[in-house]
Amino acid sequence: MISRSAGKLGALRMDFPESEDINGLTRQQAGELHGLLGEPDPAPAHYGGEAYLIPIEYRSNVLTRVDQAWALTLSQHHAGAPKFTTEEHILSYALRAFDVTNLDRDIKRIWTTHRYRTVDRTEDQLSLWHLPAEKDRGFLELFPYATDRDSWFWNATWEQFTLTAGKAMGLHGRRLPRLALDTIGWTIRRLEDSAKGLRAKFEH
Repeated sequence: MISRSAGKLGALRMDFPESEDINGLTRQQAGELHGLLGEPDPAPAHYGGEAYLIPIEYRSNVLTRVDQAWALTLSQHHAGAPKFTTEEHILSYALRAFDVTNLDRDIKRIWTTHRYRTVDRTEDQLSLWHLPAEKDRGFLELFPYATDRDSWFWNATWEQFTLTAGKAMGLHGRRLPRLALDTIGWTIRRLEDSAKGLRAKFEH
């Protein structure tokens, strides 16, 4: 991951539509805040908070821009005006001044809810998994092993680790109860999507 960045900054670029709400702020709204800080682009890139690769020579300049975004956030908050709502928004502003390598070959935000899955069976090729839906499932299952330095969590080969951890996280080899709930959730979502499509068709 570091070698592919060739000395540049790196982050995971998220391709959200301009009008999609991203934790309380759209890219278009973020662009308006960027404009208050002197940036012209109305819809800037949004980088996920999964990981940031910042070579030491860029540290000072990045921190300066973070401070600028944080100061604006505080002033906007006190004025009751739109503001940066998460660290992702603040760092997306900070990084826009630099040439940033997209880390999508190494990192992925993987959804594993019953109704929405983005698993594509390439996860074993990644360096980092971000699994937002596993906070009260997979991570709880792995916790005893992660806190035992003698367990497979620390001593398995890469292949063994991805196989075992991936199963706990629902990436593959899902147990029957989870598979059943996922199947029901997927079916409900398809039905809802079909209903929305029919409703839109009749409305037009």
